[in-house]
Amino acid sequence: MPRFTVTVRHGAQGYRYHTFDVEATDLAEALRAAAEDLPEAVRTTGNLAEIRSATDPDAREFLEE
Repeated sequence: MPRFTVTVRHGAQGYRYHTFDVEATDLAEALRAAAEDLPEAVRTTGNLAEIRSATDPDAREFLEE
């Protein structure tokens, strides 16, 4: 199943970042899973969220030099 990396900026005074991964079949499911996994402090002070497809480092292709 595809993985997505979620990053949420939060904090009342000074920002912090909470980053975690979720598994989901598509972006809509990833959004729902991310919302369910947020800690309470992040839910109440979060103001920006980003979700990206997580790349498996072993599956990446590199150009030959």
